[in-house]
Amino acid sequence: MALLDFLNRRNRDTTAEMSFIDHLEELRWHIIRDSLQLMIILSLTNGFAMRVIFFVWEIRSVWPARRSALSAPQ
Repeated sequence: MALLDFLNRRNRDTTAEMSFIDHLEELRWHIIRDSLQLMIILSLTNGFAMRVIFFVWEIRSVWPARRSALSAPQ
């Protein structure tokens, strides 16, 4: 029910002044929405990131190691 109240409040006049409590409620909903978006994005990209890490690790083990310009000659 609180979500419906919040959605109804969003449709009211935006030029009207908001009280401090209204500002806190807006901030709360922004934080909730942003944290949900962050969790969704992180859960979707986690599996892909592990594939990239394993792919790079396999390539690194196949290619010969490059010598750094600062390393001592052997």
